[in-house]
Formats: sequence, C-alpha cells, structure tokens
Amino acid sequence: MSNSFFSNINETTLMYMLVIGAVLCACWGFTTMWRHAVGKTGRLSDKMPPFFRFFDSFISFFSVFFQAPRPEQETPRHKKLALAIRQAAFHMRPEEVYAAQIIGGLIGLAFGGFMVSLLGDELSKEYDILIALVFGVICYFLPYAMVTNAAEKRKKTILSELPFAIDLITSSMDAGLDFGAAVRYLIDIVGRNVLNDEFAIFLKDVELGKTRSEALHAMDQRLAIKEFTRFVNAVAFGIESGTSIIDIMKIQVEEMRRVKFARAEEMAEKAPGKMMPIIILCMFPSFFIILGTAVYFSYKSSGGL
Repeated sequence: MSNSFFSNINETTLMYMLVIGAVLCACWGFTTMWRHAVGKTGRLSDKMPPFFRFFDSFISFFSVFFQAPRPEQETPRHKKLALAIRQAAFHMRPEEVYAAQIIGGLIGLAFGGFMVSLLGDELSKEYDILIALVFGVICYFLPYAMVTNAAEKRKKTILSELPFAIDLITSSMDAGLDFGAAVRYLIDIVGRNVLNDEFAIFLKDVELGKTRSEALHAMDQRLAIKEFTRFVNAVAFGIESGTSIIDIMKIQVEEMRRVKFARAEEMAEKAPGKMMPIIILCMFPSFFIILGTAVYFSYKSSGGL
C-alpha cells in the first residue's frame, strides 16, 4: 500500500506540493509583515476564524474588487451575510467574505489537483476534473459557512447568558443601584464573557455622552437578537415614559425564561428526527454485519457451502 502510494508521487505531484507550500509560506510571511507594518492587531483577534487570520492581507487586497451595493440593491444573501458578520462581532465587510470565497475556491482547486496527481493514471481525465471541481466548490463555500456558524454559536451563547444577566441587574436595581451601576456590578461579579463584553461597550458609550437608550439601541444593533430587541424596546419605553424599569425588567426576564424553555422543548422534539440518519448509517450496517456473519458461519457449518 505504502509502496503504491509513494510510486504515485511523480514530478507533477512534487510540483503541486512545492507550489502549495510556497504559496502558504508566502501568505504567512506577507500577512505577518503587513500586520506589523500597518498595526492591524485589533482586527485580527482570536475570534476570527483561522482561515481569515491566515489570509487576511490577501482577503483585504482582493476585496477592493467587490463593490458594496447600495441599500436598495442589496440581495437577501448579502443582507444575511452582513447580519451574520454583525452577530459574530467580526471586524470585516461582506465584500471581504466574498474575496475569501474566491481564495478558498482557488486553494480547493489546487488541493484537488494535488489529490488527482497522487492517484496518477488510475482515473479518467473527466473524473480528475470532477474531483478538482468538487474540492474547489467545497472550499469556496467554507468561508461563508465559517462566518454563519460563528454567528450562530455566539447568538446561542448570548441567549443562554441573557436571562441570568438581566435577573442579576434587576436584583441589583432592587437593592438600590441605578441601571448603569447594576450593569457594572454584573461585569465585576460574573467576569468577562460574550454578553458582558457587549455590556462593557454599552458603558463606554454612556461615558462618551450617549444616553442609556441610545447605547442600548446601539448594543441591540450589534447583537441583532429578537429577545434582546424586545428587552431594549421595553426598557427604552420605561426610561422615556418614566415608569418603573425594575417591573419591566422582571416581566422581560420571565418572558426570556419562557422562550428559553420553549426553545429547549422544541430542540428535544427535533432530536429523534436528527438521530435517525445516524442510526440508519451507523447502527443498522453494524447490525447486519453481525447478523450476516452469524448466518454465514451457521450455513457453512451445516454443509451449505
């Protein structure tokens, strides 16, 4: 097996390996030098997917060829991508994701060509092209999937942290603190997490001169979560109308908990349907292998073969 593998490493394969290695080294070196040159340390945080951090300089360069559409010309896919970027807290534009898709597609084609060269002449030319195209298409959609997946994970994290955070803020206000001091107490007690990082930005906005309503609405635009939007609207209405914010927040906490339990029940109902493909693909073949082996040996011992 190993001899057959190494025998397929011909000159074409070595050329692919050298080219891919050279491109990756060049990307790493160029990105490192460019980051030090322009000081782009805030943008390339650990939150960014490794692919975007590694090819950041090339993504920024190729993104200039994608023109941002006007608001009335935005497609649903562009709006969904912009929303996902905002929810994931990535410091990038949708055009940069499009550039990352082009880079990913080219890398996928190169990797597919490398895999085809390993196979040698075992497949026809049509299959060689098909394999390279499959790798290219998969790698083309990977950057988009990375962004949407990161946004979904961050959204779920915030939704799980939100009821406790609002409950603690409400309890702190019951004890005599105002809203800003209660938020600061939450950050001090709980420590850093995804939601508290956003609340820290809220406090900075208030210190810079924004009203609490404006800072909350800015936080709502960053998170883009329906449950938090309802909370912000209710609190903003209480601040503007002069009604008790504490009572409004208590109602919102109960509503968030109800929605959280309803979402958990919905996920529990969907679990059997999601498990069925795994059962069919994994358990049934194992069952038939065990049963078929027993039947085979029983038939063979009885003189059937």
